[in-house]
Amino acid sequence: MHKHLPNRLLAILTVLLILFPVMVNANIRINEILASNATINTDPDYANEADWVELYNSGSTAVNLNGYYLTDNLNDPTKWRIETDLLLQPNGYVLVWCDDKATGLHTSFKLSASGEAFGVFSPDQIPLDTLLFGPQFTDVSYGRNPANPDSWVFYTIPTPGAANGTTGFAGQVAHSPAFSVRGGVYTEPFSLMLSTNQGGLIRYTLDGSTPTEESPAYTQPLWIENTTVVRASVFQPGYIAGPIQTHSYFIGKDFSSGQLPLVSIVTDSIHFWGAERGIYVQDFKPEWEVPVNIELFENNGSNRAAFNERAGIKINGLYSWKLPQKMLGVYFRKQYGSNQLDYPLFFDRSRSSFDNFALRASGSDWSYTLFRDGLIQQACHQYNMDLENMAFRPAVVYVNGQYLGIHNI
Repeated sequence: MHKHLPNRLLAILTVLLILFPVMVNANIRINEILASNATINTDPDYANEADWVELYNSGSTAVNLNGYYLTDNLNDPTKWRIETDLLLQPNGYVLVWCDDKATGLHTSFKLSASGEAFGVFSPDQIPLDTLLFGPQFTDVSYGRNPANPDSWVFYTIPTPGAANGTTGFAGQVAHSPAFSVRGGVYTEPFSLMLSTNQGGLIRYTLDGSTPTEESPAYTQPLWIENTTVVRASVFQPGYIAGPIQTHSYFIGKDFSSGQLPLVSIVTDSIHFWGAERGIYVQDFKPEWEVPVNIELFENNGSNRAAFNERAGIKINGLYSWKLPQKMLGVYFRKQYGSNQLDYPLFFDRSRSSFDNFALRASGSDWSYTLFRDGLIQQACHQYNMDLENMAFRPAVVYVNGQYLGIHNI
């Protein structure tokens, strides 16, 4: 009877050897994704904010992910392959950047904030974990609920490279607050009322910063008597904070009698002036983009903004970035709201939509006329010279209500 035992052991060992890699592979899980990253964390390789996926090893054995596949198309499981040794320890996390770079831990595709599929496949193309996700929110991640790992929730405080938080949301978003007076140019002070008729608490800021649960609660009308930027959002238990509404107010005859349009840029001050990530104060040319709200006031008798949009801004220019007044590139992308500005910035041109535009500081002419380059460009256009030329409009630019200087749109 015992003479068959070695054969049985051999059979059992053979089965275990076959199944062990499968069991180890099965421990690799998708734990959290961020499909619209504007401010949460920065990719150290490219110094920008990009989409990412967090993988988790739920097993007791380290797994080398070299040769594994990631994809955003489940019908194409080999879309991108990890080509480097990456030992994921038990209960360990790793971030993979989904930014279309196709190098290192950067996939050959991006995540869609509108919703799509994502999958992890073993080297022999066995599906280890897949996810179908719906529309995502900027700076809000989507991850497993630690209390019930088979369920997914939204996190307003993402945790890249770490365990997910305990406070998640089903996906309901609070609505936007209403402003009694829209941003604009006004001659006299006024009382501004914020309101919500669907529950929740309005919190606001007056310094350009993003409203949070620690920001002042709106309890009475705000008296607007000086240049002021107001940002507000609705906070409601069990809901993701509502979209931030931003309005800029310019008060006084000095503004209303001006001849130039006004551009108001509103953003957390660290994005412009912070020592580590402020784009305006670095001793090198920063390549990253920061999220802003931007309004244009034509100053043509109408006190309402020509447009009020969320966008990204970065420092542009070859040499001019070193100068005290810098060239700013304004970019409209889906992660901020819309990937296109529908407004005729230049009344002497036929184009009425833009995916980006520049606020130029006149380069080396910034401390002299401020319009020399623009004058030449306009002359080329008006005299129908057979030369490529740029449109030109001078405007007065403010950041968080503070004067930044005259720039040329």
